[in-house]
Amino acid sequence: MSLLTVPPDNPSNQPSRARVFLRLWPWWRPYWWALALMPTADVMALVIRTIIPFVVAGMIDGPIAKGDHAGLWSYGGILLLLAVAQTLFFVLRFFPPPAIINLEMALRRDLYHHVQRLSPLYHDRHGSGVALSHLIGDVGQIAVGLHQILPQLASAATALVLTAAMLILIHPVLGLVVVIGLVPLGFATVIFQKLFYRAADEARESDAALATSVEESALAIRVLKALGGGSFMTDRFDLAARRSRNAEIEKIRLNSIVSAILAGYPIALLAVVIGGGSISVAQGTVSVGAFVAFTTFYFRVLGPVNLMGNTLFQFQLSMNAMTRVADLLDTQSDIADPAVPRMLPASGALDVRFENVSFSYPGTGAEVLAGVDLTIRAGETIAIVGSTGSGKSALANLVGRLADVTGGRVLVGGVDVRDVEIDALRRAVGMAFEDALLFSVSVRENLTLGREGIKDDDIATVLAVTQSGFVADLPNGLDTVVGERGLTLSGGQRQRLALARALLGRPRVLVLDDPMSALDVRTEEALERAFRQAFKGVTTLFVARRPSTAMLADRVALLEEGRIVAVGTHDELLANSAAYRRVLIAATDARPAAEIADAD
Repeated sequence: MSLLTVPPDNPSNQPSRARVFLRLWPWWRPYWWALALMPTADVMALVIRTIIPFVVAGMIDGPIAKGDHAGLWSYGGILLLLAVAQTLFFVLRFFPPPAIINLEMALRRDLYHHVQRLSPLYHDRHGSGVALSHLIGDVGQIAVGLHQILPQLASAATALVLTAAMLILIHPVLGLVVVIGLVPLGFATVIFQKLFYRAADEARESDAALATSVEESALAIRVLKALGGGSFMTDRFDLAARRSRNAEIEKIRLNSIVSAILAGYPIALLAVVIGGGSISVAQGTVSVGAFVAFTTFYFRVLGPVNLMGNTLFQFQLSMNAMTRVADLLDTQSDIADPAVPRMLPASGALDVRFENVSFSYPGTGAEVLAGVDLTIRAGETIAIVGSTGSGKSALANLVGRLADVTGGRVLVGGVDVRDVEIDALRRAVGMAFEDALLFSVSVRENLTLGREGIKDDDIATVLAVTQSGFVADLPNGLDTVVGERGLTLSGGQRQRLALARALLGRPRVLVLDDPMSALDVRTEEALERAFRQAFKGVTTLFVARRPSTAMLADRVALLEEGRIVAVGTHDELLANSAAYRRVLIAATDARPAAEIADAD
């Protein structure tokens, strides 16, 4: 499903805020003091601000009205102490943010590790832009919510309650009028949150689609320039950008409407306050000082009310981000370790067996593989040949559990791969792919990928086996940094390094999904010969898409419409299987340039 067509989540199905907070509690817990200190300091500063008008009212009705100059010093001292206390709480408010930054880092790190544990099928379904959106945008929005929005929301809510109480205390009738008059704003806020949730979720999805479009355009820049596909990707980017713009405009529109209501409606009540207060002062039921305090508190209502609009806007964004992160953390990988793992045989070659294997990609319903039975003897090399779409890559992926069967089972060394710990299985099963992805690090780091205990002699061995002598000619040898995705190297060089990376772990089973397609026939044959000499006893399954590759195998299995229809040596199938001959002829016609590919 395209990211541009993913429907927004149904708000009615969203988890409660309490559930979201509890789900993220393991990350909150080490920093609970910071989360508590910020709103507490804000509220205490607010309480002091609430007391100050009463002190001012007492000063007006007392020393000022009576001309008691000595009494003014007492009130002045109280106001000074309150100002010092308020300053102290403001200072305490800004101690916790560094702790929140640490919380953000911990959450982002653990979320990244969780995303890495999810199966390739998850990433195929959702695209890279979604993961990027969660790790960068959502986690950042959560941090903003914790150290800015949550304290502001607590302070604004407390201010509204305290101010309403003070208004009623000073003038019960006018106070109740003001409080009742502000009730409709609560209903407007509830409606706003429901509408804004939909708009914010749509904006998040459009941003993820936009990120995916940009990333794909950057990674495929050579293809786009070579084939003139720039306008296609530009149109796709424009569509994603327009959708993102429309979603952001809808968010701004909703926020503007609510902010206008929150700012304008209380002003309309001001006429009632001034009129009623003036009458009360004239009748002597309220003192001048009390009326000054009342109007001061009323104007203080306007600040929290206006702040609530933007705060609720930002708080909803943070809650949406928390919900998405919690949902992602709750997402279980399609591939998981068994509850009671079994061990592979400790030594010796491993055979591979496919027993009545079926496989379908999630959500498609169509079987890619159906009833596959195939045995690869320990130490044997077997090629999987078939037309495009016959299921060759899917079959190869099942051995290393990049995907799991939907029926039947795959056994390595007599053990179902689903019963083996994933790390143990992938130490035993090495894999290399046609798309030879390298990282923007040194050649050495690309080969080792952080694996410890690998010596330069081990690296030299696999480089020799994979005909990768070109590494010595690079500017800094093994320490040469390759460009993004290794595109500073030729296709053949990248494939040889990717194969060397798979061999460096000395796997007992090697699965190769056409990793030598960019090599010429002579280089491929020399590589195969060197591999057999250096890695005797390694069971090898490789996907072959050209005749010269199939000829290198001990046996060949012909896959047709998800089923194994013939197994034998290359010569046997060439002589006895018309279907095999058709596949080879089609491969030769479709890929004439493969035989003269650059071997550098």
